[in-house]
Amino acid sequence: AEVKADRKQKKIDSFSGICRMTVRDAIEKYITTYESLLSPSTVRSYLSISRSSLKLIMDTDINDLTQEMIVQALMMDKKRVCYKTLKNIKSLLKSALNEYRCDFSFVVDFGKKTEKNKNKNEIIVPTEDEVKALLSVSKDTVMEIPIMLCACCGLRPCEISALQWRDFDFNNGTLAIIRDVVRDKNNKYVEKGTKSEAGTRVIRLFPQVLERMK
Repeated sequence: AEVKADRKQKKIDSFSGICRMTVRDAIEKYITTYESLLSPSTVRSYLSISRSSLKLIMDTDINDLTQEMIVQALMMDKKRVCYKTLKNIKSLLKSALNEYRCDFSFVVDFGKKTEKNKNKNEIIVPTEDEVKALLSVSKDTVMEIPIMLCACCGLRPCEISALQWRDFDFNNGTLAIIRDVVRDKNNKYVEKGTKSEAGTRVIRLFPQVLERMK
């Protein structure tokens, strides 16, 4: 904590003069500066935030910002987005201000999740009969293998889309998940590493899946 506080204080001490830019300018400049260090899907998400969020303060000069203005802008977004997106909006704003207005910080407590800002898409787990029906109607189609890998192996669509034959070890009956396919800022599909260290993994395939893959 001391090291972190010291680092922040040094940044504030070295802050040279007033940087004149709007919140929109600061966010867009931050995205451009750190784009090469961020995942394509994160860049896409940040650009979406810059277009549709924080509307109450986007055209405000960063030097005129107040705690109250930021709270009002975030609470306005809270009415229309899910909790995770709201946290991402706050995180992006905090990062941009830390870069171009490091002498200013804000604190916002969103409180508990409400029905409005819970994840909009409720996860529905299919029954065994529904999975069997899916596998039956998809048999011998292009969707059979993806559905099988999703239902029997727990793979995400972005992981299935990134699979290559060399990821399968037919001798040992395993599959290595080492990459994802996501959309970038231009809405094109690109390959990247898995989202987290835990996402990179080797799984054992069920015999029926292994046979179908062969």
